[in-house]
Amino acid sequence: MNNINIFFVHGWAFDHSFWLPLQNEMKKKNLLFNYYFYDHGFFGKKITPKKKTYRGKNIFIVHSYGFNWLIKKNNLKIDLILNFFGSPLFIDKDKKHDIQKKTFQKMFSELQIRPKYVLEKFYINCGLQRPFKFDEYNLNRLTFALKELYVENLTSKTRRFENKIFSIFSKNDKILRYRKFDNYFLNPKHKNLKVLDSSSHAMPYLKPSYCCEIIEIFIKNFFK
Repeated sequence: MNNINIFFVHGWAFDHSFWLPLQNEMKKKNLLFNYYFYDHGFFGKKITPKKKTYRGKNIFIVHSYGFNWLIKKNNLKIDLILNFFGSPLFIDKDKKHDIQKKTFQKMFSELQIRPKYVLEKFYINCGLQRPFKFDEYNLNRLTFALKELYVENLTSKTRRFENKIFSIFSKNDKILRYRKFDNYFLNPKHKNLKVLDSSSHAMPYLKPSYCCEIIEIFIKNFFK
């Protein structure tokens, strides 16, 4: 399977090491792909795979903000997106979502005053028992990405993507509050949604073996 390239793109307040447990599981199962990582530089340096044309299929495995980041990239060859908890519209401004909107606004303002507290609370809501990382955090990058999630509606832009998108959501996700996410995926090729009853936002990091099984199924379905 060396003609398949896997690109991992992490979400807000994580870094590329978020994907290492999942990558290890995939290697254990002899999923011998070419693996690459993007890193947004929330903690330390940014990482961007070298710009060159890879032969074969390019599969992007993304988490949360990583989905929104990827949708805005126009210079990447994408054949398939495997999306964990990412939505073209992260904060719905509809009145019935007022509580979520206000919670997000509070988080945004507190990030400027006590960032470590906000990060710690975020990780707990993601399902982590201890903080992911605190050292050398880049407050400007964290703030900018959070603002993007709040203001952007990428449903129209997502619709123009011709490649397939497989998405996973959870009904009790405390970060990306559950709604009818298929309303945000307007392209029929993107309405491949799996909704879990109970999984935390950091599931790819916390349950890499389970996520590996899901990814195997998605990839097999893609190549049918």
